Amino acid sequence: MRILQSIVDNPEDSVSISNLAEQHNLTRRSVRRIVDALEEKGLVHLSRSRISQSGTMKSSVISKLLRTLDISKLLLDSGEQIFQLLIEPTTLEELEKSTGLSTPTLYRTLNRMMGTGVIILKDKKYAIDNRQQDAYMLARIMSE
Repeated sequence: MRILQSIVDNPEDSVSISNLAEQHNLTRRSVRRIVDALEEKGLVHLSRSRISQSGTMKSSVISKLLRTLDISKLLLDSGEQIFQLLIEPTTLEELEKSTGLSTPTLYRTLNRMMGTGVIILKDKKYAIDNRQQDAYMLARIMSE
């Protein structure tokens, strides 16, 4: 997410793998793997070692969310897998069955996600707060 944040923070300019590696104290190879994964998800575009944000709706929604909240708390580790399941209110047991994650991992991840104010717990069901339309839209895009 730090790499994506750096790319989003420079919308008018493309950034280089070398610059990102230096900025984040990573090897060029590590940055390249991260960028390849982001490009596969349609979030960035790589051309001759220059990286820019892609023009996809998913990329635009993530950009907006990166500017307004700490999206890494939502999508870190198991968060990405869980997040897209919370389009509909879901119990902990349903999440266990759908993800195969342990109860402690789910509790830890859901508590971190709830700390952002995007995820709520109501009647023993976790869901994206319906006031968070951008987050809901992101989850829909991710689940496609």
